[in-house]
Amino acid sequence: MGTTTEFYCKGNNTVMFMNSTLETGEKRTFVTYTKGEKNNSYIDTGIEKVALLDSEGETLKINIIGIKSYYNNLWDLFRVAVSSSIKNGEHNGKQCYILSIGKPDEAYVEYREKETGLMLKSIQGAIVDKNGNETDMIVEYYYEFDNVDDSIFIEPDISQYRIQENN
Repeated sequence: MGTTTEFYCKGNNTVMFMNSTLETGEKRTFVTYTKGEKNNSYIDTGIEKVALLDSEGETLKINIIGIKSYYNNLWDLFRVAVSSSIKNGEHNGKQCYILSIGKPDEAYVEYREKETGLMLKSIQGAIVDKNGNETDMIVEYYYEFDNVDDSIFIEPDISQYRIQENN
């Protein structure tokens, strides 16, 4: 059970692949291609394939998250600073800073690479599933720069999908 998200960007083209495995073992795929201002999304539930074409909206972009993401003003920054701690550590062989933001029992934890400042891992606690079980949401980040082949932006064969009208 879980979701893997891959995101690719080159110029004005982006594509995001989300592959999920449900508790039942079923697999779901959601893919969104963005070219300029238009988005095409493809959903494969394992039972049916649905396409949402020419959706207008905000261009899909992944931002590299910096510390500024945590505050809107100086007061917010002060509150985050007072309730945070920073330690040295290691993650996947990389030297990093481990930032704990919030109270210890409710903390949001980040692992940031010392050399680049890029986020390597985040942990958010107290996610409750439909059965009332609490678990941590753990996100691992991997980056590659200047390594995107144009073939990743080729959309699937539309004839295999049912086209759903945008409302």
